Amino acid sequence: MAASAGIEPNRVVQYKPLLDDALSLATHQVPHCIIYQRPQLLANLQEGRDHDWQQVSDQATAHDCVEVAATDPLYILYTSGTTGQPKGVVRDNGGHAVALAWSMKHIYNVQAGDVFWAASDVGWLAILIFVMGH
Repeated sequence: MAASAGIEPNRVVQYKPLLDDALSLATHQVPHCIIYQRPQLLANLQEGRDHDWQQVSDQATAHDCVEVAATDPLYILYTSGTTGQPKGVVRDNGGHAVALAWSMKHIYNVQAGDVFWAASDVGWLAILIFVMGH
């Protein structure tokens, strides 16, 4: 998933051409990309691969939550570390949820029912909302 553009104080940054360039260099080709079209800059979507987020979400069917083990992978964070070579670090569900819940309470003083906003990607925000019980 990507946005068509990023919005900065003095400019709009085209994200979609960067995504297209990265995919053209990638060994592994992804079958689908979901693009959030920002009104400030609409991107050209590649037929068959790219899908408009609004259209996809309008057609989506709600599903119940699925229980997962605390040790199931949540995401992979790629880092070059000290070697300069990318490597994936797998973060599990349980460790991430526990660390996030502890941090929100003890570092940010956020309690159940509080509203918290952060300038971050939607994945982090979705996790914050889940952990805080909204």
